[in-house]
Order: sequence, then C-alpha cells, then structure tokens
Amino acid sequence: MIEDPSFRPSYDNSTRPIPSDRLGRSRTIDLRFDELGDRLRLIARCADFGEDGGGELEGMLRRPREFIENAVMSMCETWDEQVISYYQEQPAGFPFEDRIDVSPIIPVAAQRRMRQRLAWQGHLLFEFLFQDGDAGLREIAKVLRHALRSRQQRIRIRADMLSVPWTMLYTATDPDDEVDGIDSDCDPEGFWGCRHLLEHVTERDSQFSSRLCPAGDLPVVGMNVDPRLDDQYPQTPCVGPMIEFFRSRARQTDVRIDRHSLARAYRDGRLEDEISYFGLHASSNGHGGVAPTRFELGDGEAVREIDILGWLGGQRLGSGPVIFFNACKGGRLGSMYHPSFGRLLLGAGANCLVGPQVDVTPRFAREYAMEFFRLFFERGTRIGDVVHRLARRLLLDHANPLGLAISLYRGLDTHLAPAGILETA
Repeated sequence: MIEDPSFRPSYDNSTRPIPSDRLGRSRTIDLRFDELGDRLRLIARCADFGEDGGGELEGMLRRPREFIENAVMSMCETWDEQVISYYQEQPAGFPFEDRIDVSPIIPVAAQRRMRQRLAWQGHLLFEFLFQDGDAGLREIAKVLRHALRSRQQRIRIRADMLSVPWTMLYTATDPDDEVDGIDSDCDPEGFWGCRHLLEHVTERDSQFSSRLCPAGDLPVVGMNVDPRLDDQYPQTPCVGPMIEFFRSRARQTDVRIDRHSLARAYRDGRLEDEISYFGLHASSNGHGGVAPTRFELGDGEAVREIDILGWLGGQRLGSGPVIFFNACKGGRLGSMYHPSFGRLLLGAGANCLVGPQVDVTPRFAREYAMEFFRLFFERGTRIGDVVHRLARRLLLDHANPLGLAISLYRGLDTHLAPAGILETA
C-alpha cells in the first residue's frame, strides 16, 4: 500500500464556532422543485433577486423527470470512469484505491483533463435543470449564475421527487469563461460543493432540531458494519479502524454485525443511536445502479428497505440520529421507481444523511469518515461546514475530487451542543 499523509491542514473560513444565541443560519438561496403531472416546476428565492415586489421567481422545466434522472446517472457514470476507475501505467495503477493525496502521482495535465470532464457534466446538468425550460426558468438561471459568482451561498434545495448530486454541479466563476465544451478550462471554485454550502431536504420534519446531544454529552454511536470487508481489502481495512476510532471518542459504541442485532436496534423506533454509521457493501439489485436497495452485514443476510420499514412498525426513529451511510452510492436517494434507505430513514425522523453519490474505495471511505467525525466532534462545528471544508481541502490541496461526491440531506447546521448547555425552546 502506498502511504500518504492524512488530510493536511488547510485554511477555510467557512467553519466557525456557533454563537450560543444562533443555532441555525438563514439560507441565502432556496430552490423548490414541485411535480406537476410529468413536468417539474421550480420556485426560487434568493437574497440577490432584488426588491422587485415578487419575492420569488418561478419557471417550468421542459424535460420530464425521467430525463433528469437519466442525466444524473450519466454524470455519476462519468465520475466513476474519470475518478474511481482512473488508471495509468504502473507503478501508479489506480491511485484512488490507496491514496487520499493523488497530486504527486497524477500528472498535472491529467488532473486538469479530469476536472474539465467533470465540470462539463456538471455544466450540462445545470443547463438541464435551470436553462432548459420556459422564460421564467431561464431568468432563474441568469440570476443564479450571478449569485453564485458573487459570494459564497448557503443553498437549500427542496425536492421530494428528485435526487441530484448538487455538489457536482458546475457554473463558471467568470462570465467570460462559460463552459462550451468538454475541454473547456474550468476553475475548481465553479463546482458548487467547492464554494457553497448545500443541503437537500425532502418533506418537512416539525420535530427537527439542529442540536445533537442537547445536554452536551458525547454521542451514542451505532455501527452497522460488515467485518468481512477487512478480509476482502486487507491492505486498506475500513471497519476495524472505524470501530476503534468511535470507541475512543463516543459515550457508547454499539457494534452490530448481523441482521438480528440491527433488527433489535431499529424495532418499533426505539433506536438509541445519536450517530448511526453504516460501513458495508450495498447494491441496487440490478436497477441500473440508481441507489442501493439492499445491503449485507457480516452474516451475509440481505437487508432491504421493506425490512427496515417492518422493524420500525410505523414509528419514528426515537433518537433522531445522524445517518452516515459509508457504502457505494449510499448518498443517492433513488429514482421515482426505486427509493433508497436514505429516503426511508429521513422520512422516519433521521436528523440528516451523509453519503457518497458514486462508488468509493475502502481507503477513501475510512479516511473521509475519520476526518469527518474528527471535525464534527469539535463542539460547535456544523455538519454542512464539515462536508464543505473536506470537499475544498481534497480538491484544492490533494487534487482529489471525491469530496464533491459526498451529499448532505438535511442538517446543514446540525452540531453537537456545547457541554453542559441544555437546549431551550
């Protein structure tokens, strides 16, 4: 295994302690997609829209929802091809298999070509979502481009029926440098996840709170894992090290390696986890790789959405946990035909969901999760800032775009409460 240093320190001004009197921040851009027949309507609000008396902009997408889902799949396939499957002659081989910092071994020209192809796909998806429609939609696209260039934005996307990897979208940072082809120059800051803070929300949860562990305790962590992964990838173990990591930091760590223990934990919504970590293989049962529809723990028994629904018995997840789904494509909410574990758990009252949009390597899965929770366990650090900070650090310091492939659903301001501070109404 090629060793490289862990995440290097990198200055980033998006992560600051939370003032005691301000738990949540206003969103500077709010985008809501509604389904009207086979079409999608977009309602957009933005501080940069100006005081024109309207308060919001509205537009209709021309393409049906299925077209957008196919465009998302095409973009994710490009990421798989250009990043995870990137190959060059030995000794480098597949650099993303065993490195976080790939800048020393991927030639600068190849790094630039990779970014160009990813930016092109992100540009195309932006065009399909915000340009390909009526005059109202094109006006939204124009204002959005200006707003995204002007400053860092806090963006909330509301969509029950649509799953898009928003962090992968790309808009040019200079109006004179619009993307016009697959080999166009691109600025890394043009990737939404590199510059902006984003969250995708589905249905409203009236019981949601951005404060985890309100009494200031360390969190209870439930680890739903498949230890066989460490036997399969002995050079880059990703289960054992994560168990030790949480045991040294959490108030309590419960390790579940079989279907029975998972069922017992989720039965009737009695889950005690404040963080529920999934580290395992997941698959889509041949449904085009849209989103995982089954996974296995160490006993090899398949777990599907219907199993979790049955265990919950219509009850909410009592603890409102942060869900970290560290499995291939674990950050996809699924298509209109095939829902996912993430959508199910969010609907059952999970605080938020973090997971990748593409296949990830064991080394990346381990290192990203460790650094994510190191930062999150610093009191007053918001989850949305952590996701953003790591995306920037990986891309700008390590020439590694995989941080942009991590999606956050709800919970932009979720944080561990300061020790000894009780939550008040």
